[in-house]
Amino acid sequence: MNTCKSLFLTTTSILALTSLLPIKAANYYVSTGGHDFSPGTVANAPWRTIQKAANTTAPGDTITIAGGYYNETVTMNGNGTPDFPITFLGTGLTVLEGNLYINGTNLIINGFTVSPPSAGQASAISMAGANNQLVNCTVVNYGATAYDRATAISVGGSFNLVSGCTVHDLNDIDVFHVFGHDNTIFGCTVYNIRSLNYKANHTDIFQTWDIGIATYSIVVDSCTVTNCSCQLGNTETSATINVHDWTFRNNVFANIGSAFFSGVPRTLFYNNLFDRVGTELGYAVSLYGDEPSYKSGGDEFINNVFLNSGQDIHIHDGYVPAPRNQNNRFSNQRGAPPPRQESTSGQVRVTSLRQAFEILGIPPGRITLADARAAYRARIAEYHPYKVAHLKPELRKLAAKKSLQINLAMQFIAERN
Repeated sequence: MNTCKSLFLTTTSILALTSLLPIKAANYYVSTGGHDFSPGTVANAPWRTIQKAANTTAPGDTITIAGGYYNETVTMNGNGTPDFPITFLGTGLTVLEGNLYINGTNLIINGFTVSPPSAGQASAISMAGANNQLVNCTVVNYGATAYDRATAISVGGSFNLVSGCTVHDLNDIDVFHVFGHDNTIFGCTVYNIRSLNYKANHTDIFQTWDIGIATYSIVVDSCTVTNCSCQLGNTETSATINVHDWTFRNNVFANIGSAFFSGVPRTLFYNNLFDRVGTELGYAVSLYGDEPSYKSGGDEFINNVFLNSGQDIHIHDGYVPAPRNQNNRFSNQRGAPPPRQESTSGQVRVTSLRQAFEILGIPPGRITLADARAAYRARIAEYHPYKVAHLKPELRKLAAKKSLQINLAMQFIAERN
C-alpha cells in the first residue's frame, strides 16, 4: 500500500473517531481573592480575573464567579457549541467595573452587574457573534455622559438573546442599540432613564439605524419600561433598505416622556400597553413617510391598549401607507389612527394654493408635484421632533402647529395637482 495514502487514511480515521468522543466539560472558578496562576479548577484555588477564564475555557465549560467587584474590561471571544455552550455564572453580587464585550458564539453570561466608571468604548455591554445569551444581568451606575452618546446594551450579530436583564437609573444613556438579524430582547425591565441634556444626546430606550450591515427580524417581547423622561425609541433606515422588520409584542410601556419615533418598514406592534407615553409631544408613536432617513410602511397595530397618550399614533407626514389596525383601544376614542391630517384642524387651515406655496417657501407659478415635495421635505425637517424636543413646552406647541401647517400645505397641493 502507498505509504502516503496509508498515513492519510490513518489520520482521517483518528479525526473521525475524535469527533465522536464526548466533550469533557470542565468547571472553573473566579474570585477576587484568587490568582491567575492558580489552577482555577477548584473553588479554593480560583483565578483572579474573569478575563483569565474567558481566555482559557472550551465548549461545555462552566465558570462560576464569586460575588465581588472586578475592576477589569472583559472580552469573550470563545466559542461553545449549541449542545455545549460556555457558561459564565455570577453568584451573589458580581459587579464588573468595566465594559463587557461578547464576541464569540454559544456563550451564556448569567448574573453579572456591569457598571463601567466611564464610557470606555461607548457600550457597557456589547453583544456580537451568534447564538449568545445575556441572562439576568444588570446595567447601573454607568459613568458615561451625554457627550459620550453611550449605550447600556448594544446587540449585534445574529440569533442572540437578551433575557431577564435590568437597566435602571441612568442619565443621558441609551438603553438598547440593536443591529444584526434575528436578535431578541425578552422579559427585560427598564426604569428611571433620564434625558437631561437632549442637545448632546437624544436618549432612547430602543434605537437602530443603518451601520452598514442588514438589521432585520428583531423582536422585543414581554419587556417593562417605566418612569423614563427620554424617548421610548427611535428606529430609522438612514435612507437605505438594510433596516426593516421589527416586532414589539406583549410589552408594558408606562410613564415615558417622549414618543416612539418609528421609521422602519414593517414594524409590528402586538398586545402592548402604552400608558402615558409621549405626553411631552401629545402622541405615543410617530410614523413617517417622506423623511429621507425614516420610512414607515407595512406597519401593524393589533390588540394594543393606549391610555392617556394623546393622539396615540401620529402620522408625521401625508405619505405614510395606512397601518393595519385591528382590535386596539385608543385614548382618543377614534377607534383608529388618523390616516392623514385634516385641513380643518382647529385654527390651522390652508385654503388656497397661494397660501400653501407661501408656507412651503415656493415662489408663485406652476410647479411639479416633485418640486412641492422637495420643498416640503426641507421645511418639515426644520420642525422634526428631535430638533424641538429640548425647547420649552410653549415653543414645542408652536413648532407642532407649524409642522401641522406644513403638512396641510403639502396635502392641499397634492390634492389639486
